[in-house]
Amino acid sequence: MRLSQSILPLFRAGTIALLFSLGSVGRAEEAGPFLTQVRSHFEIWDADRDGILELTEIDMAVASPEVKGEAAATAAALRRAARSKTNPLPPLTLEKIGELATVGVKADEHGHGEAKPTNFKSLYDSSLQRINTTKRELFVSGQPKLSGFRQGRLGTCYCLAPLSALLYRDGGEVGHLFQNQPDGSVKVTFGDKRSVVVEPLTDAELALASGTGNDGIWSAVYEKAVGHLRSKLAPDTPDAPFGPLMNAGTDRSPHLMQIN
Repeated sequence: MRLSQSILPLFRAGTIALLFSLGSVGRAEEAGPFLTQVRSHFEIWDADRDGILELTEIDMAVASPEVKGEAAATAAALRRAARSKTNPLPPLTLEKIGELATVGVKADEHGHGEAKPTNFKSLYDSSLQRINTTKRELFVSGQPKLSGFRQGRLGTCYCLAPLSALLYRDGGEVGHLFQNQPDGSVKVTFGDKRSVVVEPLTDAELALASGTGNDGIWSAVYEKAVGHLRSKLAPDTPDAPFGPLMNAGTDRSPHLMQIN
């Protein structure tokens, strides 16, 4: 009896460890396509070769037209996860990304972080679906409409709220802000008559940007145009328009508050 009582706690501990291990394996399998893409592209995206994917490096991957399909969905998933305020991420080494996708974030000595997995599979799957299903015409039904217009994953309500108000008043007026160019780019003119020529959206930008219910990509193009303007006001930032665009909702420095 005493022997069995002494073995029982060890058996229970072993069983719990085994179940946790099996659960981690299951999550690893679920995140398989995402992790495969991370392993394939990590060294390419790690521009300074320090073994860590910095936010600016992820932004450059998002902005690259060469990053397409599954790779673009992976870059978008990383950017969405990096923006989380409820589950802040540690430095993203290759090993740490694998750990986050299968085990989770462990609290540090200050109690920051949570022991739960980052749902990279969901972020990756939704990004890939958006990339594969979005109609890439500027306007599908002739002019922009408020129906179906939804904010994306950029946190850009500060620029989309005025746009939606203008859209509610006169969709045709919003349509006149956009002019297709012969090379596939789009010229976007703002209310103060400043204009920006926006190169075609990358796959990852499309996955992150606002949506219109498949009625064109005009709102995402508008967001990218605002991002370009903010990049001009912050010349030290990399040429990745969605980076300063995503930071602008929380960054209150004067040079980022000049455009509303």
